[in-house]
Amino acid sequence: MSHALHTTSLFFPLTLILAFAAGEATPRAAEAHVPIGVEECDSYIQQFTQCVSRLPSTSREELLESLDRTRASWRVLSRSSDHREQLATSCKSLRSSMREMLRPYGCGNL
Repeated sequence: MSHALHTTSLFFPLTLILAFAAGEATPRAAEAHVPIGVEECDSYIQQFTQCVSRLPSTSREELLESLDRTRASWRVLSRSSDHREQLATSCKSLRSSMREMLRPYGCGNL
């Protein structure tokens, strides 16, 4: 399994699966830079995007496409106050995992 594919697999937590099942996880270009309203997730998205911009183009494009899908699912989930706290916890956990994975690329501050 390539490093990029392994990294991409981290973007499909239960929340993403639920959003796809609801048919609402389609990325929309107009919403790509609109905060989702959960600080931990918005911060992660911003720092992850900055980090990924340093990667080779093939890896970068794949990761950014995954981020678009993830952001769309988070946006759907953030609409429910019941999911916001869970979403914040998931974003913290994802940040920690990705920080270690992307450290070799100069992204240790993720």
